[in-house]
Amino acid sequence: MAMYVSVFMLALFVVLVRCEEIRECTSQITRSGRCVLLENCPEIHKLTLNKPIYPSDMEKIIALAGACGSSLRSANFSVCCENSNNGKERVSMEVMPSSTTSRPTRPKLSTSSSRTISVLNPVMYSDITTTTRTTFRPPKRRPSPPERTTARSTSGSTRFPSIASSLPAQCGQQPPSHHIWSDVEDSDHVHVWAVLLEISKSKNITGRCVGTMITESYVLTAAHCLYHVKLDDVALYYGLIARSELASCLNDESCQERKAAEFIIHEGYHVHQKLNDIALIRVEDPVNTSDYIAPICLPLNHTFDEAYSSGGTRYSTVIAVGWGRTFGEKLSDKKRLAFLRVIPQDECAKSLRFNTTVLSSMMCTLGNQPGQDVCQGDSGAPLVQNYQRLMYVVGVVSYGPRCGMSTDVPGKAMRVSHYLNWILTTIRRYA
Repeated sequence: MAMYVSVFMLALFVVLVRCEEIRECTSQITRSGRCVLLENCPEIHKLTLNKPIYPSDMEKIIALAGACGSSLRSANFSVCCENSNNGKERVSMEVMPSSTTSRPTRPKLSTSSSRTISVLNPVMYSDITTTTRTTFRPPKRRPSPPERTTARSTSGSTRFPSIASSLPAQCGQQPPSHHIWSDVEDSDHVHVWAVLLEISKSKNITGRCVGTMITESYVLTAAHCLYHVKLDDVALYYGLIARSELASCLNDESCQERKAAEFIIHEGYHVHQKLNDIALIRVEDPVNTSDYIAPICLPLNHTFDEAYSSGGTRYSTVIAVGWGRTFGEKLSDKKRLAFLRVIPQDECAKSLRFNTTVLSSMMCTLGNQPGQDVCQGDSGAPLVQNYQRLMYVVGVVSYGPRCGMSTDVPGKAMRVSHYLNWILTTIRRYA
C-alpha cells in the first residue's frame, strides 16, 4: 500500500511542477501566453538565431524572458510565448528544467585592466572609468586547413569571373558560439575580419583606423588613413579584441601583427572633397587564417539596396566595427559595434548642408538610436551586412558628425560594390 501512495505522490508532484513551470504569463508584447523554454517557442527562438540580433529584437527577447522571471545568462531560459488566435498554443508543452540546472562550461577567464563603458548605446557612452574586470578570451585553436567551397558566390555565376578566383575560397563565416547577443562590444569575436591599424604620427602620438581583411594579403580601408603616411608608420593587428591584451594575444599567437608592404590609394581620391576615399594595404607576409582571423566576403553577386528593410525598421541596417573614440573622447580599448541604418541618397542629400549631391559611390548612415554613430578612430571601418548567412563588407567608413553629437546629420561611407572592379584588379596583380 505504501508503494502505491509513493507512486501517487510522485505523479502528483510531477503534475504540480508541470503546472507551475508551464504557467500563464502576460507582457507588454504578448497579451497572453505561457512560459516555456526558448527552443519551444519557434517565433522567438527564430529571432535568437539571427546574427547579429538587432536591438529591437533584443529588447523583445529580454522583455519576454523577464515576464517569466528568466535571465538570458541562463543556459536554458524561458520566454512568454504568445498563444495563437485559434486557441491552440504555438509552444511545445514540455516540462522546463529546474532552475538548478548546471550551466555549460565557459571559456577560460583572464583578468585584465580595461575600460568599463555604458552599454546603453553602441557609441554614445556615459561615464568611463578604469577598473579591473574579468573578460572572456577565446580558446586557442589550431588553424583549420582551407576547404574549397563556393562560399563567396551567392548565385549561379559571378559578375567578375576572370578575376574573382583571386579571392579566398571561404569568407564571411562566423565562428561557432552557443549564443551571440548583440552588444556594444564584440566580446564573442564575431567580426574576425576587423583589423586594427595603428599609425605613428609622431614620437608620442599614435592614431587609429580600422581595416577589413578581404584576403590573406590585403586589407580594405579608407584612403585618408594612409594619405601622406609612411609604410613603416603603420602596424596591422589581426584577431584582436582588446588593445590592452595585445601583448598576451601576440604571445599565445591568437593575434598576428603585420607590416605594410604597399599602400594602394584609389587614383581618384580627392582629399578635400572626400571623393573615392578608399584604399588597400598589401601586407609583407600573408596572415595565417584561423577561427579568429578570417576574411569577409565581397559583394560580388548582389548590390546593397537601401530599400531593403531589416531588423524591424524601414531602413536597411548595417554594423560598423571598430576601436574608435567614445563619447568621452577616450579611445576604446575593446572592439565595439555600432548599429546603423542606411538612408536613401535623396533623403541623405536633404540632411546635408546646401543639399549636397550624394554620388552613387557613397552610402549615408545614421544610428539606429540617438547617439549611435561611428567616431574618430573608426575611419576605414567596415559596414557589414548579413546576407544569405554570410557576412559581407558593403561599405567603408569615410567621415561623419562628431561622435554621435548630432542625431540627424548622416555619416558617409564608400559603397564597396561601386569599387569592386578596382579592388579585384588590384588584388589580381599579385595573385
